[in-house]
Amino acid sequence: MRSLQSGFVFSELVIAIGVIAILAGFATVNLLGTQHKSELSGVVDTLLADVRQQQTQAMAGAAAGSGGATSYGIYFEPSRYTLFSGPSFDPGNPENQVINLPATAQFTNVTVPNGSVAFAEGSGAFTNFATGQDSLTVREENSGQQKTLRFNALGVVISIE
Repeated sequence: MRSLQSGFVFSELVIAIGVIAILAGFATVNLLGTQHKSELSGVVDTLLADVRQQQTQAMAGAAAGSGGATSYGIYFEPSRYTLFSGPSFDPGNPENQVINLPATAQFTNVTVPNGSVAFAEGSGAFTNFATGQDSLTVREENSGQQKTLRFNALGVVISIE
């Protein structure tokens, strides 16, 4: 009687490992793309929350009892933005709050006047609004994806493309 031996031939084993490696490569590429999308969405969501916060503070104005400047705004630089109080951005103001973007994200095509969005006391309107100078773009460098935010005269983000 012959004994039956079962097992894999070396070539079958190499083919199986190769197929698994190819599938793992596809999964890794897809997961990295999702990570970049979520990073860009996170930056935009945080920026939108900060825009709403600054506008709300300007609308509240002196009612908050601060006694100081009651206009608020956001100043944009390529790798960060600064939340400020007052009618315009003052880099020497110690109350400024700087928010750094992730290393792979940056602002491009900032067309708002003087690189800032300022909200008027009481109304929260975009004080330095100018037609055609009402947008900014956030770009994620690794994936090349970007989102453009457009403001209206009332200081509201009217589109995210």
